[in-house]
Amino acid sequence: MTSLPRPGATKDEWRSWAADVAAIVDWEEASSAVVAELRYWPPLQNADRTLTFFAMAQEIDLAGLREAGLATQFLATRTPDRGGDLSIHSLDGPLQVHRFGFLQPHASAPEYAAEDITIFLVPGVAFDVYGNRLGRGAGYYDRLLARTRP
Repeated sequence: MTSLPRPGATKDEWRSWAADVAAIVDWEEASSAVVAELRYWPPLQNADRTLTFFAMAQEIDLAGLREAGLATQFLATRTPDRGGDLSIHSLDGPLQVHRFGFLQPHASAPEYAAEDITIFLVPGVAFDVYGNRLGRGAGYYDRLLARTRP
């Protein structure tokens, strides 16, 4: 396993380290373990609306959670084709493939405000024990999370 980056390392150094670690993860096993824990997590049991995501390569896949029969309404983000911010949409309608290859709700799906979401389940390259998130670098989720209620 690769050693942790030095104190004060750049985000790019952390992303490089995370990519090395991600290459040896069994993503199917990790995804199953995360879904197994989350499906019984009390806040998720009581959530009105939960934002989830469609996994890209080397990310936790939460599809099993959406199929677990929870009472929460699952929503997902829609990434704009060129610039702009993520929007949040219902998963009740059709999906489409984004130009980068991941699934997302169709543009016609009902849209929700970030303030209407109870729980946000977001992807990331790495997370620390304090809940800080390192993303892929485009800032989409950073801007989305800035629009949420406390």
